[in-house]
Order: sequence, then C-alpha cells, then structure tokens
Amino acid sequence: MKPNDRNHNMLIYDISRPLNNFIETYPGDPEFRLSYLQTIEEGSPFSLSSFSMSSHTGTHIDAPSHFLSGGLTIDELPLSLLMGTAVLIQTTQEYIDAQTLEESNIPKNTSRLLIGTKNPRFKGMTIAGAKWIMGKTINLVGIDRLSIEEPDTETFPIHKYLLSNHILLIEGLKLDAVPADTYDLICLPLPISSAEAAPVRAVLTKNVVKNGK
Repeated sequence: MKPNDRNHNMLIYDISRPLNNFIETYPGDPEFRLSYLQTIEEGSPFSLSSFSMSSHTGTHIDAPSHFLSGGLTIDELPLSLLMGTAVLIQTTQEYIDAQTLEESNIPKNTSRLLIGTKNPRFKGMTIAGAKWIMGKTINLVGIDRLSIEEPDTETFPIHKYLLSNHILLIEGLKLDAVPADTYDLICLPLPISSAEAAPVRAVLTKNVVKNGK
C-alpha cells in the first residue's frame, strides 16, 4: 500500500478496512450488509441506504465494557487516548510474546503500540506478551487481525487482562504495507451511547522532508 494522500510534507496512511458486503467478520458475528432503500438511478430525488453490522466489524476499537461489567463504554473513552504518537512494529513471529516485543526495539515511553503481523500462521498474543505491555507506559494496542486472541479461545484472556488494566484495543487494522516507524495516530470511534465497541476510521500521518528541505 502506498500513502493515498500527500498534504504538503505529510504522508497519510489510511489503515482502516473498507466496509462492504464481502468483509471478513469474526466467527459467529453478524455479517456486514449494505442495501439501498432508494436510488437516483431508479427515479428517486435522492439515494438512501441502510446498513447492519456487528460493532466489531472491520477496523474497530474495544472499550473496557466489552469484557468488564461497569467498564467504560465507547462514548466514555477519552479522545486524547485515541490521538497522538504511535509506534508501529512489524513481526513475522507466530506469537506476540514478551521476547518478540522486547526484541522489537520499542522506544521507551511509548503510549500507543500498533502491531503488524507478517506470518500467515500467526496465532495471537500470549499472556506473557500482555504482561510485558502492562509493565510499560502503553495504554493502547492495535493489531491487524480480527482478534488479538489465539484462535478458538473461549476465555479471552488477553482482552480481559489488557482492558482490566486500562489498555484499549484496536483490531482489524490494515497495516500490511505500512513501514515500521513512529507516526501520529488518529483513531476515532462513532460515539454510540453505551456500546462496548464501535467502528473507527484510523489513519497514520508522518511529516517528511522533501527536496532536502
């Protein structure tokens, strides 16, 4: 993926997955469906569509209330956590464990960590990896998979551990062709009252020097 926009000396990467009727969903979740109620082409004065989806479809953020009774809901999340400097790492490992994170040279005082996974047999994050994150200054983790968990989990230990420690989760990012680096992240969810998750439009930006200036 190439940056799809250039604004003066700024690169902009759209790291959100397009929502359409073919998007992959988490097993058991409702599929995304977009339908038109009326269209200009059919003689209406305006087009009007409706859609239905799970709150965890595509690129989305999990609020603590996803797994914690009484936890913050999407509309209660501080927006300051969802905007600011983020570090993107790319890994070819099968698991995101403490060793993988330690060897990724994540800068000290990182507060937002995005993880791209290059291994087609990627399994998920281990509890040791989650504890490594908890021991740092990180308060938001994003990943380019439908879930940060191992497949077929029935207990969701990573979600529970991170969310209970006030670490937010973004899942379903599109990071496959974005170089590992430090960026500015903007990742804002729809303000759906009382929801445990919501779709987001996530972008990474980076100032660059052009023509040696």
